[in-house]
Amino acid sequence: MRDATYQIDEDGILDSTFNYLVKHGLENTTVRELCKYTGIAKGSIYYWFSNKQDLICEAAEYGLKKVVEKIFSYAFSNMENLREFFDDCFSEISKYKNELRFIYQMVASPVYGEKIRSKAQDLNFVYDKYVEMLAVRLQCSEEKLKPIVYLFVSAILDYVMWEDKENAQMQLEFIYFILAEKQICCSEDYIGKMQRRSINSKTMEKDLFEILKDEAGCEYISDLHYGTFNKKAKAFLKNADIENYSLFVLSDVAQYIFGKNMKFESLDEAKKFFQYQNN
Repeated sequence: MRDATYQIDEDGILDSTFNYLVKHGLENTTVRELCKYTGIAKGSIYYWFSNKQDLICEAAEYGLKKVVEKIFSYAFSNMENLREFFDDCFSEISKYKNELRFIYQMVASPVYGEKIRSKAQDLNFVYDKYVEMLAVRLQCSEEKLKPIVYLFVSAILDYVMWEDKENAQMQLEFIYFILAEKQICCSEDYIGKMQRRSINSKTMEKDLFEILKDEAGCEYISDLHYGTFNKKAKAFLKNADIENYSLFVLSDVAQYIFGKNMKFESLDEAKKFFQYQNN
């Protein structure tokens, strides 16, 4: 690829090419067909790119980074309510199924695969950038957060590539448990303030949202938002034994069940909230 003076022209070609490839795939793709679909002059393509292979590989990398940015932007905008984020995550990811499946086609391609796989280090750099940003946002060390972010990426791939929603959901629930129950991402000062408590074996087996789901008699945690299920969850919380749960999780429950943006600073405050909200 040549050094760019007009970056917007190059990005426009990459964006249009990626959209074309997602829709039509790699098979029998020609520069002529690409130009016809995108309206880009053939001369413009060869000004920026030395050959078709370079164009396709650059477009795939550009498109993947764009999708990753959108997914992590969605994650950042939903950090205040972790439970809701993990419930709605797959609905958001589904918007990019075709794009991610095309990338997998590229990786598996005997023509383009090696070159795309060589870009993995660049993609890891992108992931690490978001690890750094999330570490600041969640007040935790990058070292602790990095495997969680990479597990999140793995869950997305299981869901998109293999349509293995059950396994992907299991990975997401594990991530939620780590972030919420164990508060692995909280700074020491924040942990002290929130009076983190040890988790007994009963809590380890089933988290509070799962217990609320069973008590309300609904099939999915997301059902707890609605009607009778929501009322039953609120009634259960009035007298529930919440001592073994972190204040982080109890604050998340308050947001999810009652729609209140709470950040409890003591167990007493959480108990009074759940009792008062039901009066």
